[in-house]
Amino acid sequence: MSRFTEQERAEIFRRSRELLDGDRPAATPPTSAPTPTPELVFEDQMDRWRREADERDKQRAAAKAELKRARDAARANWSEWDAYVDARIAAALAERQHEIVELANSSVAFAKAVDKKLAELERLLTKITDTHKELREHVAREPLDMPSPLVRKERLIN
Repeated sequence: MSRFTEQERAEIFRRSRELLDGDRPAATPPTSAPTPTPELVFEDQMDRWRREADERDKQRAAAKAELKRARDAARANWSEWDAYVDARIAAALAERQHEIVELANSSVAFAKAVDKKLAELERLLTKITDTHKELREHVAREPLDMPSPLVRKERLIN
């Protein structure tokens, strides 16, 4: 004896037909052309390495180009900074130039003062030399021989 009635069996059969028919693709016409299956190509190790190296070279070239664009953009932004730095350098150079001119003028004034003092020292040295010469002449003179009132000498008369 069967556990299911005829009506239950018909329902199970119908339900299983629906499920099986649902797995089948619909009989609608294809809307697009079937995609061709890719052709399998077996490549040599050397060819694969060359291909990968070429791909890396292209990636590296693209990265370098991007870096160059970024650097150029940064340089464009640095132009203001460069102008500021150039102005600061010019101001510092002008200040140093002014200091050098001031030092030169001070050196000239110092040299003139030293020349003036040297001339005065030379004049004083000449004066001292002359005085010293007169003193030597005075010291070098022989004392006058004056008769002493205590000593009586006979005078020789010719």
